[in-house]
Amino acid sequence: MDFLETYLRRGFGSMNKNDLEVWVFNQLLQDPNKQNYSDYDFSIELRIPQTKVKRLRYEATLVYQQKTAEEYSQTFLQLLQKAKIKSPNSDVIQFSMEDKGLYLYVDNILKKEGRFSDRSHNNEIMQISKEDLVHLLTNCLIPKDEQDEILRKCEEITSQKFKFSDVATKMIDKFIEGFATAAGTSAWVFTKANMLNLIQYIF
Repeated sequence: MDFLETYLRRGFGSMNKNDLEVWVFNQLLQDPNKQNYSDYDFSIELRIPQTKVKRLRYEATLVYQQKTAEEYSQTFLQLLQKAKIKSPNSDVIQFSMEDKGLYLYVDNILKKEGRFSDRSHNNEIMQISKEDLVHLLTNCLIPKDEQDEILRKCEEITSQKFKFSDVATKMIDKFIEGFATAAGTSAWVFTKANMLNLIQYIF
């Protein structure tokens, strides 16, 4: 969007300093060379505290980007690919999540069902239980048509019927156990193709 058009929309001089900074930061977020920038990277380049970067990123998302549920889901699944177990014998999964808007989106879904995630120890690290991750995968992250295809593959292999939540639980259990992924499969990747490949190793 043209800067002058944005600046003059509400009348000359009506855009305050914060609104201007949010607009500029949104332009930076659209730069292809900065798509993988972390809050720290922006902080160093712009010479501002990371706390301000977080605020600008959140406000820019709210005002200009207005991400859809599908976009948030895809971003969540991408971050999940770098998940780790909190500690041995734990069923708490943790991974980096700097995007406050994404966290609030996920947290809102969980709270509606009396569930919750945890960022109390580090607001850049998302911690979520296996049970709550299964809930997210089943109810908002994996499209219903993909779930149905995966369930059909399970039935072909086992001659049994399953709920998708059961299949997702078995996959997560394998990852928690330290499953050494076979050819064509990846840990913590919940794409349809990867899940279809994993089925033969979890039943």
